[in-house]
Amino acid sequence: MELKQLKTFEGACKIEKLDPKKVLPGLAGVPATDQKALIAIAKLMIIVRAANRLVNEGKVWTPDWSNHQQAKYYAWFEMRGSSGFRFGDCGLWVSNSGVGSRLALKTSEAATYIGKKFEALYRDFMVID
Repeated sequence: MELKQLKTFEGACKIEKLDPKKVLPGLAGVPATDQKALIAIAKLMIIVRAANRLVNEGKVWTPDWSNHQQAKYYAWFEMRGSSGFRFGDCGLWVSNSGVGSRLALKTSEAATYIGKKFEALYRDFMVID
């Protein structure tokens, strides 16, 4: 499967051999204002894992934080006045990170694709409405 074929959370679950109806966390007792963000991050972790598998010849890819030569990418977003929240670019880091390693991507192509394709999920995770 090619990266561009990853279009939905359900598609990511299929790649990861997960049941999309069973993988999301129960949120009983969590304030309603936080539930959307928690669902979004749970979905993004699975989507990122699937994307990394697709760009890594079908194998799981885990960032090696002890390897300063290994590139790691993440989607970068901007939030400006009237233009609002939007994908801006992808970033690169080698041994430190401004985002959690669960959202690290193996290639800039994957970070750009996932950032654009799943921008709404990133927004749900990062922005309080």
